[in-house]
Amino acid sequence: MKNIVLWSLNNRYLVLGTLICFMVFGGYIATTVPIDAVPDITNIQVMVNVKTGALGPEQIERQVTVPIEREITGLPGVLETRSLSKYGLSQIVVVFENSVDIYWARSQIFERLSAVELPDGIKPELAPITTGLGEIVMYTVEADPNGPLSKLSEMDKLIRLREVQDRLIKTELRRVPGVAEVDTNGGY
Repeated sequence: MKNIVLWSLNNRYLVLGTLICFMVFGGYIATTVPIDAVPDITNIQVMVNVKTGALGPEQIERQVTVPIEREITGLPGVLETRSLSKYGLSQIVVVFENSVDIYWARSQIFERLSAVELPDGIKPELAPITTGLGEIVMYTVEADPNGPLSKLSEMDKLIRLREVQDRLIKTELRRVPGVAEVDTNGGY
């Protein structure tokens, strides 16, 4: 250690020049290397959304979610299947191994969905290719307590707010560059 310190003191201009070169090179690398502030470590996922209308959560689970899960069972490369059944929505997330191509996975799920027997008027849809980091904003649409909707019944208020969401807000948000999907939940 003593020899390194003595050599560095005797060759201080060489050591200083080398340090400056490393700093310049490090600064260049830091500005050109593509690094995400939040790296996306999400695995390969295919999400199936089913709008179920007026069915209750128990009916949705029994008549929609479970039949879809059964049909998806056995696909090659599937690590796990998660589901959510709530008023108006059944959501199934199928997680694949990282080596699986997302488009292949989506086509396999799509083929299996065509064989599922669901109640009339209920049609499953594949969600856009996004990750957990892609869900950016959640918001609510509420009526002004002193506004024109205040005189309506609670049911009529919910119907009007859903119309505003579907016909105005949703269509405008879809026009924003980079927005893959605008999902709506709630209303009457």
